[in-house]
Amino acid sequence: MRSFQIVQDLGFKAVIDECIKIGRNFGPDTAISSNDIISCDRTIKNEIKKSAAHEKLLLKDRLVEAAKHDGVCISPDIWSDKYRKICSLGATAHFVEKD
Repeated sequence: MRSFQIVQDLGFKAVIDECIKIGRNFGPDTAISSNDIISCDRTIKNEIKKSAAHEKLLLKDRLVEAAKHDGVCISPDIWSDKYRKICSLGATAHFVEKD
């Protein structure tokens, strides 16, 4: 996974500029560049954090409501990486909503 600083990379901007050119062939003629639509890495990181926090609250409310009606199942998952000598524990929640 790459860091958010990828948005400042000249190669990334070149790909976005090429996508904009392709879009012009199929849509209205617009004079924009990647610099007009790509925010800095800190802005992107902050927006993602804000969006994730919002979605987390919405999901929490849905899970709590499902748990009230016995509609939640949590499955643990344990695995280990023998090469790096670490163990991990995860959990998957499946839920059924009232509607």
